[in-house]
Amino acid sequence: PWRTAAVTRSLRTVFRPVPQGLPGNDDLGGLSGWYVWNALGLSPVTPGAPFYVIGSPMFEKASVGGLTIEAPRVSDSNQYVQSARLGGRPLGRAWLFDSEWRRGRTLVLNMGSKAGAPWGTSSKSVPPSVTGSSLASFGCAPARPAPQPPAPHAATARDGRHFRQSPMRVRAERHHH
Repeated sequence: PWRTAAVTRSLRTVFRPVPQGLPGNDDLGGLSGWYVWNALGLSPVTPGAPFYVIGSPMFEKASVGGLTIEAPRVSDSNQYVQSARLGGRPLGRAWLFDSEWRRGRTLVLNMGSKAGAPWGTSSKSVPPSVTGSSLASFGCAPARPAPQPPAPHAATARDGRHFRQSPMRVRAERHHH
């Protein structure tokens, strides 16, 4: 987690409050959205995957949805999460499920200057894999297939008369000799 925090903090420097302050094409708000999430100290991993990794917030206190994020000692030098609590309980992993932060909880991040802190690095702290699991394993409902248009059953003769056409049915049988 501390390496991610260092990289994402350095990426924030490419966004500046000038007319050309957004790097590249803003992608219809995609890059701006990334910046907002990153400034909060969270990042959606994959669109549609209902979990977020915890990074390095810019603010001592911020709220989004039902989640309040508190990082009382955050600064340019105290940019690394040393430990975390969610809803008053210790949180040993560097990610949250969508359902966890929408319940009106507080995420408290104990920030410090020590890079390489062991928080969030145990084998049990690894975020879910979106390539090795289906989104259904995260509680996501599968997308419904798009409705198909009904098969055409009306036809027009060459002389302009309309008539109803029955769908063709095929039946195959095997004959034994």
